[in-house]
Amino acid sequence: MIIVSIDPSGNWSEGKGTTGIAVFKDSKLDSVKTIEARFFADAESYWNEVAFHASKYVVRSQIDVVVCEAFKLQPNKAAAQSWSSMETPMLIGHLRMQAWQHKQKFVLQDPSCKTRVPDELLVKMGILEKRGNRHYALGKQTNDHMRDAIRHGVYYHLYGRKRE
Repeated sequence: MIIVSIDPSGNWSEGKGTTGIAVFKDSKLDSVKTIEARFFADAESYWNEVAFHASKYVVRSQIDVVVCEAFKLQPNKAAAQSWSSMETPMLIGHLRMQAWQHKQKFVLQDPSCKTRVPDELLVKMGILEKRGNRHYALGKQTNDHMRDAIRHGVYYHLYGRKRE
């Protein structure tokens, strides 16, 4: 079973968007990476790169599930989002449509799911390795976006499949 889990940030216009992508094969982390908006000329090329990396396993083997963090506008943050282009929900829609075109299951998970899978648990499970105050996965130093993508994949493995 192949699961691709995504921590999306579509914010290209501010240049701050960083999307984390983790791929699990047979419940084991196979790859993890981030894609940063600041390296792309426009939002569409950034979103296309995210979609490409989320689907590159299609050629070699079928993705069973695409797990993506949902975007929910929280009432206490609504004022701060005034006049926002809402690029992250657009990226999520793009990813959802791509999954549909490839006949892949697309699952949205609430952002709060990540709290159930803290770094300490990922270390205990052997997915992360802690060196000093940094965390590594597959020998590579991770950032928050990578670990959040990993968290969504692990959460899906532990709890998400049971709910469907």
